[in-house]
Amino acid sequence: MNYSMKDFYFKLYHVNSLSGLESCLENNLEALEYPVVYILYDEKELYIGETTDLKNRLLSHSKSEKNKSLKNRIVIYSPFFNKSVALGLETFLLKNFVSPIKKSEKTGIESPKRKTSNSNLVTSKHKYFNKTEYESRFPNIWESLKDIDIIEPSLNFDEIQNLDIYKYSPYKELNEDQQDAILKVLRGLSQGKTSFVIRGLAGTGKTIVAIYLMKLLVTDVKTIEKDNLYSEFSTEVFALLQLINVDLQMNFNSGNSAFILPMESLRATIGNVFKSIDGLAKKMVVGPSLAINNRYKLVIVDEAHRLKQYENLSGPADFSAFKKRNIQLGLDPTKGNQLDWIEQSTDIQILFYDKDQSIRKTDVPNNYFESYFKRRKSIFIDLKQQLRSKGGNLYIDYIDGVLKQELTAMQREEFEDFELKLMPNFKSLVDSIKQKEIKIGLSRVIAGFAWKWDSKDDDKLMDIEIEGYNYQWNRQVKDWINSKNAINEIGSIHTTQGYDLNYVGIVFGKEIYLDPEDGKIKINRDFYFDVKGKNKTSDIELKHFIINIYKNMMYRGIYGVYVYCMDKQLQKYFEQYISY
Repeated sequence: MNYSMKDFYFKLYHVNSLSGLESCLENNLEALEYPVVYILYDEKELYIGETTDLKNRLLSHSKSEKNKSLKNRIVIYSPFFNKSVALGLETFLLKNFVSPIKKSEKTGIESPKRKTSNSNLVTSKHKYFNKTEYESRFPNIWESLKDIDIIEPSLNFDEIQNLDIYKYSPYKELNEDQQDAILKVLRGLSQGKTSFVIRGLAGTGKTIVAIYLMKLLVTDVKTIEKDNLYSEFSTEVFALLQLINVDLQMNFNSGNSAFILPMESLRATIGNVFKSIDGLAKKMVVGPSLAINNRYKLVIVDEAHRLKQYENLSGPADFSAFKKRNIQLGLDPTKGNQLDWIEQSTDIQILFYDKDQSIRKTDVPNNYFESYFKRRKSIFIDLKQQLRSKGGNLYIDYIDGVLKQELTAMQREEFEDFELKLMPNFKSLVDSIKQKEIKIGLSRVIAGFAWKWDSKDDDKLMDIEIEGYNYQWNRQVKDWINSKNAINEIGSIHTTQGYDLNYVGIVFGKEIYLDPEDGKIKINRDFYFDVKGKNKTSDIELKHFIINIYKNMMYRGIYGVYVYCMDKQLQKYFEQYISY
């Protein structure tokens, strides 16, 4: 029978009994033999699958140790489905799954009601006939699952892409660059290698690869069903995992593996993502100091460029604690650093690193990383494709050139799918970002550290005054991006590094200016109030860090970046490269 896509429909069937499967399917025998997607679940777990042999597939699940407790079954059927569509829908539901939220009666803490128990090898990325047409129908299927307690009912589908559980989902389809990185790590592990460095500029998908890899490595290979692997990538990954887990007996789990994040703000965000995923746990997301207390078999270190050294720590308590940990590990009290801690306290280290995202002298310097890489005989893997900014690699290179003053006015670029705008005043920047927040969400104003943080100790004080408007710095450090009042505050590099934002409004403060005499961008350290960022730095070092800060803030935007400069000469310089 020929079907027109304009007549597309689907049905949900509740399968309460395998013995009465036909009646549960309302005697629709096509659903027994045609491609379908099904969902198995109980109060704590959920599994999403696809099959062309529903009866035998459900019987197989009922006998498997992993899924036999999932007694509730939903079958999604459409006469429009074929194998490719079913695979596409399975992947779509996995990466867009948001569990209903439950609140603890004792603590009041909210947490996901269910975790997905799928391996992240099942996700499929391939082309098929009418793919765009089919994918436009998938959100309707997603919406229908809200009525039966599968999807969080308070959410609309267009809100999903702003959620951390979506952005950092281990069920995302990987591009070739990312797949190659995964395979190189697994091949290295199978050969006994213990040090890996995955390099990439901001927005190249380092954190996605890091989380995907952690989920993959802690998955028991015995629970992965080989018959469900349809790509060369997943087949090779499965073979390598078997070699690593079974032959080499390298078994990783939430007890002997850790996901290390130096930045407290991002650590809280990723921790909340981990608690929603089967096999992962919030306790796995730790700071560098915890690596000392637990001898981990495997650590994945995201944002490794923000690991700290002793120099320029914030105060006596930090210096004392740092010395204590160095002595504990037999290191020089003032020369040991967090990279040393990780090296000495863990067996296998996978570092995600970008030297251009180092923003303070407290960060372990690049030359120390280089000596570590040489000593450990690290395997280098590069991610090159820009995935965050719709301006692509061209935008990233352009901003780098503008801030380093390496371009001529003749090299001005415009971006078709990305909005780069210079704003005439501060009010227009704030108003534009607030409009984007209403329209699309996840839009924030951030600035260089050119104002003191007075409200840190007294929340009645204002920190930032620009053109008669008063604002406070971010009122919280952890997960500020998602805080309720973030749109009415101003963030900094410390609360945004590592995050995606739809639109970013950036204020270049008085600490950075253009000298009209020689036309060079310079730094005024008297207007730079990040004490840890400027102590014991030369003018050249401080300029390097501040340029890195502004570059990385300008790399946060997915769809657009708006810019306003306190220094009028710098604003005039930007006019050569950025339109109003």
